[in-house]
Amino acid sequence: MKKNYLILLAFFVLFLLGIFLLKNQRGLILKKTKVTPSKIQVQPTKEKGRLFFEPNLENFYLVGENLEIKIMADSAGEIISGYDVILNYDSKRLKFENAISFIGDFEILSKLSRNQLWITGVLKLEAKLDKVFYSQPILILQFKTLKTGKVPVKIYYYKQGYLKDSNLMNNQTQDVLGKGDETELFIGEKLKLFKNNPLSLESKINLELKEVNLRSINCAQCLSEAKLEMRKDKETKELIIKTNENNQNKEQFNQFGYLFKPKSLGENFIELIYLKDY
Repeated sequence: MKKNYLILLAFFVLFLLGIFLLKNQRGLILKKTKVTPSKIQVQPTKEKGRLFFEPNLENFYLVGENLEIKIMADSAGEIISGYDVILNYDSKRLKFENAISFIGDFEILSKLSRNQLWITGVLKLEAKLDKVFYSQPILILQFKTLKTGKVPVKIYYYKQGYLKDSNLMNNQTQDVLGKGDETELFIGEKLKLFKNNPLSLESKINLELKEVNLRSINCAQCLSEAKLEMRKDKETKELIIKTNENNQNKEQFNQFGYLFKPKSLGENFIELIYLKDY
């Protein structure tokens, strides 16, 4: 009987020891494998990619006109798997209509908030070739003009690795973008002036087309010219406007608080886009 008691006691002691060791071991494992909440971070790189507007972007438009803005990209030699283009602009003067991917291997999504457009491009799974951007168009953004005025448009960029600005992501989830871009669009009304037929603007500014000299079709290097006279009160300004072979002029001029852009020139008329210079 005593022998059985000793065996039972020994078994009980071993049982308690086993529980103690198991508890300590479990605490040690939990301590070693303690999990902390992870945060997704986009790592910056030394490469400096660019997002920018197409060179020689047309920047004068009429109210109610449709326009397209091409977004260009250069990834500084890096393979790109996705991007965000965040565009800041005045939504009271521009209405976003559509976004078109210039590169078929990228699926794009758009998100619109007040005065900001967010376009996300993701490389399709079935894409077979690596995508490196070499100062090429990646997006076409379509807008409609709503109201006259100057419209600053900006590809928003803060810094590399920041999640709430524009970015170019390589295939290692690193942001290689180092620079954004900005431009200005001008939305105005159309004014058509006929020779020796003056018109007045609301601010008592008188405009008169005094003379038109169209270039000869036999002279490839000649330019057409128009002489325009502008008057306000007792002040008079005379302007000589020269156009290219298509009778168009890319220059703009400011007079008496208005901004003017020649649009076309004919035998006895000139068309202008004009708006108040804010």
